[in-house]
Amino acid sequence: MKFRGSVICLLALVLAVCATRASGAGSSAGDGAWQAYMDAAALADVEGRLEDAERSLLAALREVEKPGGARMRLAFNVEALAELYHRAGRRDDAEAFYLRSVELWEELLGPAQPRIGIPIHNLAVLNLEDCQVDEALPLIARVMKLWERTLRADHPDRVAAIRSEANGLRRCGRDDEATELESRLKPPSESATGTVARD
Repeated sequence: MKFRGSVICLLALVLAVCATRASGAGSSAGDGAWQAYMDAAALADVEGRLEDAERSLLAALREVEKPGGARMRLAFNVEALAELYHRAGRRDDAEAFYLRSVELWEELLGPAQPRIGIPIHNLAVLNLEDCQVDEALPLIARVMKLWERTLRADHPDRVAAIRSEANGLRRCGRDDEATELESRLKPPSESATGTVARD
């Protein structure tokens, strides 16, 4: 049985719909069409119609890539496609879109924001699913370094990432790395007495 890691998927489609409606930032003439495609993709995804979700996400991508398209919407769109391709088992497509997602979030937020850790973690999980440990380890190290500076030890994303990455390493026969990674997990009582990090 193939290992399926825990992809941190903050319901990217739903979040994209909510976040862009709430922010209203970067409005342009094509925003209505982009939003309609994202809404259609979210519905299709919830209903398990991945091909329809992909078609809608790609149509949304074409809208947001037009001149004047909002970069934040592009970042949400690209990440949603990466997660969809990952769940659909389309590894090469997922990898390409995760890499683009990381670049976009870094461009928008800077390299030190914890939000960037989500596609980095998901890319690590993608590599671990195929036991490409040498590709996964630098990604794991990067996301752990980022989140140790910016998130509490008991933050749900950080805990979930450590557990899923450790499980993936064990599945690939890398018990020592898995144990070392799990040593970063601390009970909430310990993290409360340590340095307070931003959420």
